[in-house]
Amino acid sequence: MWKNKEGDSLPTVSVITSEPNERMSDVHDRQPVILEPRDYAEWLSTSDRPPVHLLRILPADEMKIELLETHNLQLPLNST
Repeated sequence: MWKNKEGDSLPTVSVITSEPNERMSDVHDRQPVILEPRDYAEWLSTSDRPPVHLLRILPADEMKIELLETHNLQLPLNST
């Protein structure tokens, strides 16, 4: 939860990405980094330096990629 300047709690989410591994690069130019459960406490600590050494991409040999059928949807435009 983040708080705005008025002190209201705002539910938020962030996805930290990195360069893709060799399997993901055929699908997209970025991929999410992975935090191991054993690293959660260190990542959430309030240290002076962010623990960027914990940010890892999933190795290609541990990935299962399944391509799904896609559909081209026409969404209505918001009118003002």
